[in-house]
Amino acid sequence: MNFCIPKLAVDNFRQKLIDGSINPEKLTEMTSAERREVFSKLFGGNAKDINALFESKLLLKNQQQGIINWAKQLTGIKPAIQRDILTKVNGMTEALQPKDLNSFLEDIVGKRLGVGVSAEEAGIIANLAKRTTEAKAKMKPDFTFNSETERLAYGRERVKFSDYVSDLKNETTKIRLSDLKSSPVGTLAKVASDLAGLAKSLKASLDNSVIGRQGLKVLLTNPRIWLKNSIQSFKDIVQTFGGKKVMDEVRADVLSRPNELNGLYRKEKLAIGVTEEAYPTSLPEKIPIAGKVFEASQNAFTAFQYRTRADLFDKFVEMAEQSGADIKGIGRLANSLTGRGNLGQLETMANTVNNIFFSPRFLKSNIDALTGHILDYKNMGTFARIQAAKNTAKIVVGMAGILALAEAVLPGSIEKDPRSADFGKIRIGDTRFDVSGGMSSLVTLAMRLAMQSTKSSTTGKITPIDSGKFGSQTTGSVLLNYLSNKLSPVASVIKDLRQGEDFGGNKPTFLNEAKNLLAPIPITNYQELKNNPNSANILLAIISDLLGVGTNTYSAKKK
Repeated sequence: MNFCIPKLAVDNFRQKLIDGSINPEKLTEMTSAERREVFSKLFGGNAKDINALFESKLLLKNQQQGIINWAKQLTGIKPAIQRDILTKVNGMTEALQPKDLNSFLEDIVGKRLGVGVSAEEAGIIANLAKRTTEAKAKMKPDFTFNSETERLAYGRERVKFSDYVSDLKNETTKIRLSDLKSSPVGTLAKVASDLAGLAKSLKASLDNSVIGRQGLKVLLTNPRIWLKNSIQSFKDIVQTFGGKKVMDEVRADVLSRPNELNGLYRKEKLAIGVTEEAYPTSLPEKIPIAGKVFEASQNAFTAFQYRTRADLFDKFVEMAEQSGADIKGIGRLANSLTGRGNLGQLETMANTVNNIFFSPRFLKSNIDALTGHILDYKNMGTFARIQAAKNTAKIVVGMAGILALAEAVLPGSIEKDPRSADFGKIRIGDTRFDVSGGMSSLVTLAMRLAMQSTKSSTTGKITPIDSGKFGSQTTGSVLLNYLSNKLSPVASVIKDLRQGEDFGGNKPTFLNEAKNLLAPIPITNYQELKNNPNSANILLAIISDLLGVGTNTYSAKKK
């Protein structure tokens, strides 16, 4: 805004301000027309321009104060970030138009990163981004590097950058007492979800069961990949106790592979860098001493899954490229082989489902393994479908071979009737060893419904379903019983309290329910073995359980 005011008029205006003839506060209270009339008497033809300048400064002051008040009322914002916002607002020299104001606000709360950052934090982010870009610049056009050292150097820089930004985001999402006042329902729901995740994480710890449970399908279909990563999982446990950041190295490896850099992992939704359903929270790591044991278990589990999925995916891509086939669906295939099936329409509410059931994605992966991914056909190309069918055949033949060998070594240890809960398991005394990775229970459920009868695993008695007799099982009760055995620790305790009895038919007690809720599975299984004189060898059973061959010990007296 350019205009010229005679010196005489300026001196006259200054004098009137000094003697009080003109009161600035009254000017701000006047209408625009009233101010123009005052300024026209003082400055003549420049009155309109002077009034416009006055109003812009008035708007700036009001806008500044409004933004400052808004910034002070923000919840969950760190003091350093708030100080930076106030400094930036006080430095404004002109009022912002609505479009510019929105951009300004987005910038000062850091929406582009999804987190508010201070000037110091923004500088760290910029430096980490620069180092990551420089490391990636050494990548060749085919998404490979000249050496393994260069590849992993890029991966490590990418992990550092990602972790720093994630930590800033996590800081803003922590539950605070102020949140309870502003959003009580949402805050309590998050607390309940965190507690459910804590219970599940504790139950899944103290073992390396991933190699014999989630990894069983890989053992039967791709044994070389399974063997390599199983051996590495034990190294991961040792290195965790040695203080090494195991998961940082695993992620650096996976995130610097060619199929990650060329976008295929993301395109096919390979589950790397995700939270595993068996370990929805890392809170137990904060427990003194025992936290390190939990961390070792979690690292062994998650590292095995990330490496194995990436190895399977890379292998499938190489096979598909050699035959010129479409790779559509191989991400689902690799995920499912490692116990992470796709929940379809329930994926949007996976966290809720995971709080109700112990391992819903693992259950879906077992369904995929036994059906050749028939439920995922529309999301899979021809190559993936063929591989899925081959995997089903390998799994069925492999399981049959294991059970046949067990029967040859221990005659009478195998139940051949699929209607019995002992089907697919090796029975020694009152202890059952599940060598099917949970898949046999699906076969038992299907055969019970198909044959409309069940066989008791303790008495051997065959009972018809939907017979109409008092107390007999129905199709609905068979399904309900199956699902009740898949409940999460929290949901299981709620069920026991509601029914007034636990799985053994006993009245729930605080001590027993606390044990069911928090005690790791190996500990509860040890208690079963110790308390039953007809159980299998305790050491054998514990080792089997720690490696993923689930054990269950009960006698004919148990409900």
